[in-house]
Amino acid sequence: MNDADPDRVIIRNPEGQYLARGLKGWEFTLERTKAIVFDYQKDHVAEHLALIRKAQGPILEAVSVEPEAIHEMCDGCHKTIKAFEAFFDGNQLLCPGCRLRGSGAAGAQLGI
Repeated sequence: MNDADPDRVIIRNPEGQYLARGLKGWEFTLERTKAIVFDYQKDHVAEHLALIRKAQGPILEAVSVEPEAIHEMCDGCHKTIKAFEAFFDGNQLLCPGCRLRGSGAAGAQLGI
């Protein structure tokens, strides 16, 4: 990648699988929506990929992710929502519906 490096990326292997978190740690999946989204600069993606490339060859690549393609899971109802719709109450990510209903820690504290 170059000066126009993307803000957010996912990692893909030569088989077209994406790096994700599984029950036992890191794993690869064909489901792009389950891929972990990294901040290209803050997570030092280029540096990590360079170390892997040096040790094992070019086996992984960073793939740019458009902001509108990033999704989160609501901690209240477990619905998948677009990242820009998510509201963080200090403890949980909530969808607009759960936020309005007072689901989550803030609502529980208020007795809602």
